[in-house]
Amino acid sequence: VSETKKRQEIGRGLRICVNQDGRRVYDAPDVADHARINQLTVIPNESYESFVEQYQAEIKAVYGSDAAGADFTHSDKGAAPATIQFKRNPNVQINAAFKQFWLAMAQKTDYVIAFDESDLISKAVARMNEIKIEDIVIEATSHTLQAAQNQAFYGDFGGTDSVTKKGVFNALDLLEELSENTGLSYRTLFSVFSKLSNHSQLVKNPPKFIHLAANILRDVEMDEMLRGLKYTTNGEIFNFNDTDYARSINKDKVLDTPNKGIFDKIVFDSGIEKTFAKALDDDTDNVVCFIKLPDYYSIKIPKGNGIVGDYHPDFGVVMKRKNLKDGAESSFYFVIETKGTNNIDDKAALTPAEVFKIKCAMKHFASIGVDVRYEAPIKEYSEFKNIFNNLQN
Repeated sequence: VSETKKRQEIGRGLRICVNQDGRRVYDAPDVADHARINQLTVIPNESYESFVEQYQAEIKAVYGSDAAGADFTHSDKGAAPATIQFKRNPNVQINAAFKQFWLAMAQKTDYVIAFDESDLISKAVARMNEIKIEDIVIEATSHTLQAAQNQAFYGDFGGTDSVTKKGVFNALDLLEELSENTGLSYRTLFSVFSKLSNHSQLVKNPPKFIHLAANILRDVEMDEMLRGLKYTTNGEIFNFNDTDYARSINKDKVLDTPNKGIFDKIVFDSGIEKTFAKALDDDTDNVVCFIKLPDYYSIKIPKGNGIVGDYHPDFGVVMKRKNLKDGAESSFYFVIETKGTNNIDDKAALTPAEVFKIKCAMKHFASIGVDVRYEAPIKEYSEFKNIFNNLQN
């Protein structure tokens, strides 16, 4: 389940191949998969696949090229995946509606961040001063054993006593540890620590204090970045590739979307995406068309604090409503991010990085105009349908 553990496992496996002289060893271009030296084979459960695809996308996003990172050889139980054709929906009305939708949502943006470092420091100090570290307490209880019968023990209770002890910890560089975990400068962190009034809590358990402090600093830094984050359109757009295409992929990750999909199939990354897309395709009364957004459709976001790569929303959806009086139809444009919760404050279901990306996307879509509504996080189609129905009232 742990994404960090997955990254560590891959990192330990992807060691650069060198010979006894320390020189890099390369595979020949035509070498068979089983004979490759520069290849890490992972035999995981099915949930690992979506992580790997996301991980590959992040590498490409960071380096700005599809050629970045290692080549990805996808196989299912050792067998190569099937080549699956994805065909464009031939419906004229669907394509006309999608064209207008894409023009509205395809605008690219740039961002600027402006915030006062002194505000960050003061807010971090206020929250870190509230950190409380439990004392190390040893409790001893005395019993005098007098008899034992049928697995029951009898005796006199001698009393209980507890002693508060001080822990012994290895020396560590507080500023270095926090700088690595937060990305903040030594100067900023020194300003924070010099203003703290609870150093007595720190010395009780420095590693635990640093862990709690790093979480606080990341939260404060993200809040300040979001507060001072501003998006503006830059005049560029994402060009949509509307031609038929083929992908070599496990067929179990493909869902047919013949009714309302822009293509007759989509590749889903999770069970939630699959269920949501199936509901979209089945709702022929309200859904005009939808698309699983391509990887190249991305939103720039500030990096750091575990944020890697740009943000890639899940779905683009065109909905319609029909007026009972005159039969006139109105269109509504949505970009949707599906998650395992409908509540952005659900810390059990969303990581701080996921919340940060969603909040950045809110500002991005607000900057490109009111035509496109961004809804996140969405778990069930019924929740999205309720949002849409409320827009009609």
